[in-house]
Amino acid sequence: MSSGIRRSLAIAAVLAAAGAVPAQAELYEHSRESGTGSEFFEECGKQLRSDGVYSAKSITRTGKHDLDTAFFGHFQVDFVDTITNLANGKFYTIEGHVLNKDVKAVPQGGTLFVFDTIEVGRPFTVTDMSGETRIRERGQLRFTYLFDTGGNDGPDGNPAPGGITIEDLSVKVAGPHAGFEMTEEEWCELQDDMIG
Repeated sequence: MSSGIRRSLAIAAVLAAAGAVPAQAELYEHSRESGTGSEFFEECGKQLRSDGVYSAKSITRTGKHDLDTAFFGHFQVDFVDTITNLANGKFYTIEGHVLNKDVKAVPQGGTLFVFDTIEVGRPFTVTDMSGETRIRERGQLRFTYLFDTGGNDGPDGNPAPGGITIEDLSVKVAGPHAGFEMTEEEWCELQDDMIG
């Protein structure tokens, strides 16, 4: 996946925590937020500015029984990111409407779990300044990974969300996701065509 697309998806992901809601879970936290932001960065040999707007909501639930240190959530984000070439004023937009959730956690012993997380919707659509859609992703991505919750003890001694991904095990793609498989060189060629 190209760095430009990864960057926009990372911005969206940082806006809230991701996850899902298994039947054996109770509510831990619920939040909504929205905002705007701008940043300057270099990509494909160009000085660029990103101006974004987003809204996000998330629900985090705690697992029960053998999943008591696993946390599940439901994360939805809508965003528009306008990328402008500072040298010539040309721009393109990346827009996304994404639902991300953990759909399963399988205990592996101790604080290790194999999680399945799905991403559905239209994670991003790239549109040039003339209004032509250059990339439109839609469908589902299913990520399977080994995750260590580390026991997640919060300040009060009770489990709290957290941990690290130990290993990415697989990604299953359903629907068109051209940008997901796009190389850095291919992304830079497209970006050059859109904004010089």
